Amino acid sequence: MNKKSNSAERPIISDSLNLRKDLFAFLYLMERNNSLHKDKIEFKDIKLENNKFRDIRTLKLALSDIMDFCHSGITLNNHGIEIPKYSYYHEHKWENKKEKFDIANTLSVLVENNDHPWATFFSAGSTAKISFVELQKKGLNKVVVTNNKAIIDSLKGDENSSVIFTGGEFKFQINASVGSGALTGFGLARCDTSIVGISGINREGNVFIRFYEEIQVLRQIIKNTNKRIYLVASQDKISKEDTFNFINLDQLLQDREKLEVYLVTNKPSESKPKPKSKSKSESKSPTQAEINTTIKALKEMNVNVVTCVEDAYDICKK
Repeated sequence: MNKKSNSAERPIISDSLNLRKDLFAFLYLMERNNSLHKDKIEFKDIKLENNKFRDIRTLKLALSDIMDFCHSGITLNNHGIEIPKYSYYHEHKWENKKEKFDIANTLSVLVENNDHPWATFFSAGSTAKISFVELQKKGLNKVVVTNNKAIIDSLKGDENSSVIFTGGEFKFQINASVGSGALTGFGLARCDTSIVGISGINREGNVFIRFYEEIQVLRQIIKNTNKRIYLVASQDKISKEDTFNFINLDQLLQDREKLEVYLVTNKPSESKPKPKSKSKSESKSPTQAEINTTIKALKEMNVNVVTCVEDAYDICKK
């Protein structure tokens, strides 16, 4: 009597390709349901449509055939799939997604109707990256100097623009380079325009960022910007203070009278209130009255606050 083999049959190539599709659909649904918060998914927890992969040994063999996982940071071990921990950048990049695209669209109108800049600085941050993509569509990026890895990742290889990555020490939490290498890279350039993502601004004109390593980098960007600085932030960042204050706009505009500073944000009605954070360190979201008070104070400092495309056209006509 022949003994039943305990070994699983190695799936063919088409099976592995189907598994890849099913598995990423599974991971996508987990993320949509906000349940993809652990560092590891056990094989027993993976629920796929294809019956061929219900057997754990067959599933493991098929997964081992899919080399693409090594490029996405997902690795395979004896117990399941190891998923890399998300950084601060990755956890927050799709917060206020619609608002960020609206901001990028408004910004593109400003840049297009002001004089087209020859060279532009782009800071770290997801709104800066989305803004880069929007400007790229309109052919408004001629020379770009950036430390933002997300911008580099968005390149398709057929761009007519020149994109210069500053180098430096890569900071995983912000998905960008920092340190002396980044300072040197930004220090070598002089750009008419800079696009700077921020995480807070108050009525006194103090501008805030989350990570200490960004302070000197952002100051270098502002120092080497000749004409216009575009600060990009959704309305929930207005009248909010984050960890580090890196510049005061009132003082900046007094010191550099010819410099133009814009705060590009979204319409108040489009900013959805955030749920209360479980973290005690997170400050509560500002009220609309507080936001309006801050915007009024910023305008009195000669900061151009732009909340929509119509505002952008009006400002450019002046």
